[in-house]
Amino acid sequence: MKGYLAFTKKEFMECIRSYKFMILIIVFLAFGFMNPIFAKYMPELLKSMMPEGMSMELPQPTVFDSWAQFFKNINQMGLIIFLLSFSSILSTEIQKGTLINIVTKGLSRKKILLSKMTFLVCVWTMCYVTCVIVTLLYGLIFWSQWHLPHLFLSLTCVWLFGVLMCSLMLLGGVITCSSAGGLLLSGGSYIALMLMNMIPEITKYNPVTLISDNMALLQETISLDQIYPAIGVCIVLCATTYIGAVILFNRKQL
Repeated sequence: MKGYLAFTKKEFMECIRSYKFMILIIVFLAFGFMNPIFAKYMPELLKSMMPEGMSMELPQPTVFDSWAQFFKNINQMGLIIFLLSFSSILSTEIQKGTLINIVTKGLSRKKILLSKMTFLVCVWTMCYVTCVIVTLLYGLIFWSQWHLPHLFLSLTCVWLFGVLMCSLMLLGGVITCSSAGGLLLSGGSYIALMLMNMIPEITKYNPVTLISDNMALLQETISLDQIYPAIGVCIVLCATTYIGAVILFNRKQL
């Protein structure tokens, strides 16, 4: 246990010293500010850009617009930036051979991967929660409203999908020993899930539903029964992907 905690601490210290953690927090903080501000002032900006004499009726912005912007930014940019930042979390140490000394000193490969996964999930959670809190606060300031139907569940769905992408990236790093491999597996899986979502029979069980039906959950246009199967499948995929990474890493020559 001491070895696992020490190695996890090392991951955090390296992330802080390289300013990667600070940069990511700033990026997600910026997304948190952008979500409600864009939603609040975009209609006014569009009106000011219209040619003189031309008018257009735009709906008044609501807190729903702020969360729509949140899910768009996090799902399309936030998660991608996060994965790019840590794509070499395992491959660099394998290529440099730094893990050989750690393994010979008694830290098992299973604990090394557990430490990497713990680190990724913790940093992803901190960045994500930062963005959520800022969006909530500004939603309260602009619209005096923060509670929406199934908001916590909708936010949890996006977080869980991010954990799945982290486990896929780790598996890709184990298989290929390269940062590109982790990105290819996580990115390729995302594209495959998007394509599979075109098949109505499996949409209910597709993890990509967790990042595509967020606003439908908030607006209560879909039932909870339509999202629970995808959550279950996503949890199973997270576990099996991580276990697969451990099995392959144990057989890997460092």
